[in-house]
Order: sequence, then structure tokens, then C-alpha cells
Amino acid sequence: MLQVLRGWRNFHCSTSHFEAVTINDWYRDVKPKRWVTKSDISRDQADLLTTTISHLLPLTASTDCLPYGYHFIYANSHSLEPELNVDGYDSYQAPLITGKQPPFFRRRMWVQGDIQFKKPIRYNIPLVCEESITRVFQLNDSVFVNIKRDFIDPTAESEDRLRLTEARTLWYTDKLYMDAQRHSLISLPTGLPVKTHELQISPSTLLRYSGLTFNSHKIHYDKDYAKGEGFPNVLVHGPLTITLLLSWLQSSVVGPVGIHSIKYKNVKPLFAGEKCKLVCYNESDSREGYRVFLLNGEGDICVEGLVVLEMAQAGEV
Repeated sequence: MLQVLRGWRNFHCSTSHFEAVTINDWYRDVKPKRWVTKSDISRDQADLLTTTISHLLPLTASTDCLPYGYHFIYANSHSLEPELNVDGYDSYQAPLITGKQPPFFRRRMWVQGDIQFKKPIRYNIPLVCEESITRVFQLNDSVFVNIKRDFIDPTAESEDRLRLTEARTLWYTDKLYMDAQRHSLISLPTGLPVKTHELQISPSTLLRYSGLTFNSHKIHYDKDYAKGEGFPNVLVHGPLTITLLLSWLQSSVVGPVGIHSIKYKNVKPLFAGEKCKLVCYNESDSREGYRVFLLNGEGDICVEGLVVLEMAQAGEV
């Protein structure tokens, strides 16, 4: 079943909940469904993101192609406000289980993802994003939902249409942050890093990023709401941290060498106003790549990722 979300040009939308008695029933219902969003890749939109983050880190000069990590600001759902969940976030892919009370999960977190950069995305093309739910699994009282997003250029030849594929995992829970947080088993590699960079992300940056991504999740801009959820301040968006890591790598580490992929985990929340540090290490195995981290002011790992470069991928063929 194909559902077309509101795009920028006369697209029909159907973003209703899919109700089920159990999580297995819900997954059975949503597994065959596809959501398609059309988005013009506007340079103006990308320039606004550059303006939003340019004071935080050095950036590469503008080209005719979208920078790594900028795809997050395109092809997002155009949900009407009554269609949002109580936390302000989109609800069309959220589990709604009539066999539990309440039937919806009160909270969600973006916990991990994987991005494969297939072909450069050029400006001013009508990119199409196709979404599907690829896996759902339950752990105690929480549910994890894996979402796949394919970015396609419909103007290209059929074999070259896929520009980017992304997987993301959302964690749905009823637990407050203080009850749900866990100590990370991840540690920094031994030895000296290739490069580090310090920055501090303000609430204003988060508000601007929420607008660019059409993301009204309250934990990113409503401090009172965030405190009611057990957080000390509003949270930095998961995709924003990935954009910052990729932008910094491109400008300060890899240079003209392209990035083939990044696989990452959001280990611990990062909050507005915290001093934080981007850290890059050489990958220890035979692949050409880097292990990247985002640390908070106390040195805790908030994000960790593995980046593979294009020349490494070419060498494996």
C-alpha cells in the first residue's frame, strides 16, 4: 500500500494511525506500506542550514551538490497539527496498541542509524523519498521501530536513481529519562585522536534546526516540557549531531575524499548549552575510515559512529 505524504506540490496525504491489539499485529499491518514524499532540493534551504551551524565549526565551500548530512532538512512529513502526538512529533509511524493502556507510547528517542551515500544530490531536482518500516521488536515494555528511507532522483536513468539510503531506529517507551538511562559500554579508542573540535550548541540553534526540519518534538525547544520529562534542558536533535560530525569531517579531516557511509549510535542525550567536543580517530581495521565521537562537557560519549570513505569502498570491489 502506498501512502503519499504532503509534499511541496499538490500531494495528497494520509497520515492516520494504524491501530492493532498487539505489537506483532501492528507490524504485520504496517510492513507492506510505503510512504512517499516529494521535495525540491532548494539551495536556499541548504544555505539556511549553513547559516544555522556556521558559527559552530568550519564548513567547506558551497558546491553544486548537497553537503553530507544536509538531507535531513528535506522530504519530511507535512503532518497537520491535529495529527501530531502529544509530544509534538509525527505519529504516522508510531505504534498504537489498543491492547495496552494508554494505547500510545508517551516518549520516543532516535537511538541509531546508518546512511549510505550512493550518488551526489544536486540542487534544484525534485527528489523523492520512499519510507518503509523494516523491523519492529519489543524489549520488555519498550518497542524499537526500524525505518528505511530511500532518496531517489526520478529524472535520472533507472540504474542511477538511488542517491542516498538511510536507516534509522526509534525507541518508543513510557519510561522517564531518569528511569531509562543506561551506562554506556562504549569507550574511546586508545592513542591520540586525529583531530578534535570544541563547540557549544545554543537553544536558538535548536529552534532554527527544528524549523528547518519541520520537527515540532517539544523536547527540542520547550524547556518546561523537557524538564517535565526528566531532562535538565532541551535536547540537541539526533540528526543535527550527525550533520555536525559529517560537516566537520568533510571540512577538517577528509578534504576532497568523499564519504561513502556512516553508521552511528546516539548513546546519551546532549543538552543545549553544554560544552561538547567532536573527536575523530583512525579506524583500526584495514578499511579506510574513521571512528567519530561527540562528547559532552563531562567527557561522556553522546554519539559514536563509524565513517567509511569512498576510496575504501572502491578498493573492496
